[in-house]
Amino acid sequence: ANNANNPDVSSAGWSKLAPNTTQTGVANITLAAGITNDQAIPSGVSIIVFDISAGNATLTGIVAEFDGQELICLHAHASNALNLASLTGSAAANQFQVIAGGITLLQNLPATIKWYATLNKWVQK
Repeated sequence: ANNANNPDVSSAGWSKLAPNTTQTGVANITLAAGITNDQAIPSGVSIIVFDISAGNATLTGIVAEFDGQELICLHAHASNALNLASLTGSAAANQFQVIAGGITLLQNLPATIKWYATLNKWVQK
């Protein structure tokens, strides 16, 4: 049904989204070689391109913004590897709950992750 109500005046008949649930944009984040814990990301980002030119990198977690947040993670380096490590390093709420050994991202092949409040973890989508 069409809703004739102005949502700025009356919310009757309108669905509401929680604040900060709109994700747009790309963030380029440089990781040091080795292990990075509790990586912060800019608000509202949906795609992260990791720069791992310093060497092989292991990411143990990302600071989530909200329940249901989804991120597409990738890197473009030809020879260095990026591993999203499972259940280690970062604060429990920032960790990835993925296969044992983690997820190794290959050049230009993304992984989509989603943060679930019920699990308090990032999972591969």
